Amino acid sequence: MLPYMPVKIVFDNSLPNDSRGILLGFMEANDGRKASEWSIEKENKYQLFL
Repeated sequence: MLPYMPVKIVFDNSLPNDSRGILLGFMEANDGRKASEWSIEKENKYQLFL
């Protein structure tokens, strides 16, 4: 588990009766600013855990 999880709010925006799921996550304030400076490698690392 990562020590820092920037996504604080998550909504399940999946359509009814659809086999696919859609999760919509939000970062707040400083978390979003920090994440905007991440390298591609770090973004990919966090995508595995979101």
